[in-house]
Amino acid sequence: MNTTNNPTGQLLMDRVLKCISDNDIQNYALYNTTTETEEKFFIKQECTFDRNKQTTKCEVTIYRDFEIDEKKYRGSSSFVADLSMSEKELDHKIKDACSSSLYVKNPYYPLPAGNRMETDSDGDKSSKHDMVTCADDHSSGNTAVSEDNCYTAGNLAEFVFQNDVTEDVFINSLEIFVTKQSVHIINSNGINVSYNTITYSGEFVVQAKLANDVELYHDFKYSSLDDDDIPSSLSKLVSDHLNAVKDRANAIPITKLQSDSEPFFVNRVILEGDSVYELFRYYLYRTDASMVYPGYSHYKIGDSCACSNAQPITITLNPKVPYSPEGIRLLNLPLISENTIRYLTGDARFSFYLGIPASGTYESYQMECGSTSIDEMEKEPYLKIVSFSDFQMDEFTGGFGGEYRLAYYFDGTKTIPVTNGSISGNILDVIENMIFSSEKQTSYYFDGPLAISYQKI
Repeated sequence: MNTTNNPTGQLLMDRVLKCISDNDIQNYALYNTTTETEEKFFIKQECTFDRNKQTTKCEVTIYRDFEIDEKKYRGSSSFVADLSMSEKELDHKIKDACSSSLYVKNPYYPLPAGNRMETDSDGDKSSKHDMVTCADDHSSGNTAVSEDNCYTAGNLAEFVFQNDVTEDVFINSLEIFVTKQSVHIINSNGINVSYNTITYSGEFVVQAKLANDVELYHDFKYSSLDDDDIPSSLSKLVSDHLNAVKDRANAIPITKLQSDSEPFFVNRVILEGDSVYELFRYYLYRTDASMVYPGYSHYKIGDSCACSNAQPITITLNPKVPYSPEGIRLLNLPLISENTIRYLTGDARFSFYLGIPASGTYESYQMECGSTSIDEMEKEPYLKIVSFSDFQMDEFTGGFGGEYRLAYYFDGTKTIPVTNGSISGNILDVIENMIFSSEKQTSYYFDGPLAISYQKI
C-alpha cells in the first residue's frame, strides 16, 4: 500500500490502520502528510537563522451510522495522530472518536469511492447517489511533482534581494519556506491516492526611512507548477513594494484632503493586487454546495451571476494539487463562462445532499482579464488602493471593504499618495459598472486582472 514512497508516512498510516482494524471500525478516512520544510530567516540581508524540519501527521476521521425515528444519520469525529503517540494513546483516540461521532447528526451521505466523477442516471435521489465518486482513474494512483531544478530557500532569497539596493528604502526582514509535502489519502470506501507537492512561500517587510519611518508587510506563495514565473514574479513583487513603501512614507492622511470650501468625494475606485482575488472569491463561495444546500446562495447551473450589460466574468477553477482532502480528483473546471454559472462545486456530503457529482472544493482560480489598460483607467479622477491592512469579503452578503495603508488619489490634475482611509461597498451593486484591467497578476491562488475599477453608487 506504499504509494507515497515515504517510509515515515507509511509507518504512521500502517499503525493507524491496524488500530482501526483492531477496533472493528467500518467507516473511516485518513489524510496523511509528511512535510519537509527548508526555512531561512533574514534581518535585512543577513541570514540570522535557518533550519530544516520534517513532520508527519495523519488526520483520522471516524464515521458512525445510526438511525433516529427511522431516519438514517452519519456522524463523524476527527483527530490528528502522529508518531509520538503510543499504541495505547492511539487506541484511546480512536475509541473516543468513535463515541463522539454519535453526537453529530448529519443526514446520511456516502464517502467518496470509485474512480470517476459520476452518478447513476436512473432512480430517485435516495438510490441514484449511493456512491459519490472522484474524477479520473486514480483509485490507487500516485501523482508526483518532479523535484528537478526546484528552487532552494537561498535561490528565493536571491530573487527577493535583487532589487534591495538602497539604504533609505530596504527590506527590513524576510522569512522563506520551501515546503515539500507527500500526501496519502485512504478511506474505507476504496479511495487510495497520493501525490507530492513543492511550494515556495514567505513574507517580507519593506521599510522606508524618509519623511516618516514606515513599514509595509507582504506575503507570497508559489507552486512548483509556476516554476518559470517565480524569479521574475518575486523580484517584481519586491520592487513594487519597495516603491510603495517609499510613497507610504510620503503619504498624507486622506482626511487632510477634506475642507469646508472643497468637499472631498471619491466617485471612482481602483483596486489593485490581492484584493482583486479576494473580491471575486465571492463567486467561489456562492457556487459551493455548502452555501447552496442550506439556502445561503440561490445560484443554480445556468443562472447569470451579473446583469447583461456587465463586463463578462469568466472564471476557471485551477487546482494546484490533484486531489481534495477527501480524495476527490480536482479538475480545471469552467465555473463561470461569460456571466453564466456552469458548475456547482462541493465536498462529498453537501454534493450528495444537492444531488450533484462531488467535485471537491477549490481555493485557486483563473479569471479572464479585460481589454482596458490601467493607464486608461487612470485618465479620470480616481482613488487607487494598492495596500490594505485587512481587506474583507463577506460571502453571505457580498459586502467588501477595509482600511488601507496606501492609496493614490488623482483629482484630475495631480496624484497624491494617501493613507489612513477606508472603503466599503457591495459587489452586487458595483459589478454592472466594473472594468477589468488588461494587465495580469499571477500567484499561487489567482491568475487574473491586476486591477479592477468601478463607480461608487
